[in-house]
Amino acid sequence: THVEIITGFEDMGFYCKDLFVLVRSNAPGVSRLLRQVHARKNHSYFLIFERWKGKGRRPRSLRWSPIRASEPPIGDDAADEAAAMISAAALAEAAALAEAAAVIEAAEKKQAARRAAAEEQARAAQKAAEQRAKQKAAERAKKKAAAQKAKAAEKRAAEKQKAAEKRAAEKKKKQKTPAKKTAKTGKKAAAKKPTAKKKPAAKAGKTR
Repeated sequence: THVEIITGFEDMGFYCKDLFVLVRSNAPGVSRLLRQVHARKNHSYFLIFERWKGKGRRPRSLRWSPIRASEPPIGDDAADEAAAMISAAALAEAAALAEAAAVIEAAEKKQAARRAAAEEQARAAQKAAEQRAKQKAAERAKKKAAAQKAKAAEKRAAEKQKAAEKRAAEKKKKQKTPAKKTAKTGKKAAAKKPTAKKKPAAKAGKTR
């Protein structure tokens, strides 16, 4: 439990074949760990010690794998290198988080734009439907008014025709009535007209 083995990744700036070993300052069996790591000839490694609290625990040097034996030891710069690696990992994590946040924000913006376009399209469709409904209502009202007007005109024409027929009947009746009256009055006059009385013949002789 005192030793942690960390494998680096390319996005952190390391190769996957490199083996990073984090060793606590008071970890026992470091030489055994180094022997085990040295047995892996196909991998390179270096040790990263914890930050020491005092100068007495500060490591004097770090053992490198045979692959990196030609490189000079880093000595007291191990802590700085560990801090640089940690800061690089933190920067990579922060960059990944920022990239994820940017992707999420772009997706939210795209979704909001799509939602706004859909709402605008729905409003336009509703407005067009209302306009069509108003137009149909106006057409129905216009047709109804025209039908009422035609019906009223037909009614007036029927009334006029009826009145004309009535006047014609009255006129015809008036034309027939005076002839009958004159015939009746002529008969009455003939009946009432006094006949001329004939004088008796005797009286006529006396006068002579």
